[in-house]
Amino acid sequence: GYRYPTAAIKDRCGISKSMAARRVRTARKLESMPMTAAAWRAGLIDLCHVDRLARANQPHRADAFADAEAM
Repeated sequence: GYRYPTAAIKDRCGISKSMAARRVRTARKLESMPMTAAAWRAGLIDLCHVDRLARANQPHRADAFADAEAM
């Protein structure tokens, strides 16, 4: 087994450690972004959009993101 999710994703997906870490960060952010996650699963937005939204979802914008996700 793997000790860290980044290592598992790196090995299983054949991507760089930095890209794997980015995917883990994005996945963790999506836990607080259910509408974004649903839009991605439905194919309405792509991974580039998800990455950009996840990077923009910072603590100082948490209220704005929560409001937008509730719409």
